[in-house]
Amino acid sequence: NRLKLMFQPMVSMRGNDNEHYEVLLRVNNGQEDISVGEFLIGNRISDELKCKMDRWVILSTCRTLVQQGAQSRQTRVFINLCGASLTDESLVPWVRTTIANAKLSPSSLVLQIAEEDASRHTAKAKKFLYQVQASQILSSISHFGCSLSHDDLLKTLKLDYVKIDGSYIQELTANPGESKELMALLKKVHESERISIVPCIESAATVSRIWQFGLHFIQGNYECTSTA
Repeated sequence: NRLKLMFQPMVSMRGNDNEHYEVLLRVNNGQEDISVGEFLIGNRISDELKCKMDRWVILSTCRTLVQQGAQSRQTRVFINLCGASLTDESLVPWVRTTIANAKLSPSSLVLQIAEEDASRHTAKAKKFLYQVQASQILSSISHFGCSLSHDDLLKTLKLDYVKIDGSYIQELTANPGESKELMALLKKVHESERISIVPCIESAATVSRIWQFGLHFIQGNYECTSTA
């Protein structure tokens, strides 16, 4: 009972009425709630336990969606998966069964993998995302644009959403005139017919600088809400 979910909203820049949230996992270390990223860093936690935590997040998220009546609002939630889950061949069938038992639409869940994991295990990521698409579940890649192979990943992986790495926004915030790299990256994403997400949006000034890039969603810590 030390794990807690938080739901961070994504704001549409194109008038999409559906609710979009990213699920953030927090763990209490005895004193405060910390990001699960800090908790999982290093080799203290086995891959087996990480995969179990992914399933706990998926199951708990589905329960929350049912409790909140999210089906009627066409809510979509993004769930981050660890790299080890890409090798778990039983995960997608289990997710499919979990969604069916909760009487949710498969498109209620967006399974999100990190670009680093996809780049390191491209063949496994490709197979995993094929299973996801075949199950009518949606998919996303996060921290996009950091690896040398990001162009190839965009061409070979079956993805619905692409979340740009936050470093691009941090650079734009520090140097407002430096937007060419972000513009070029978003252009590639949009030409591939994927839905773009730009994170780390913390101010109206940043929104005004990027709205003309044609992105689909923005996300930032200023609108973070939590649930038990």
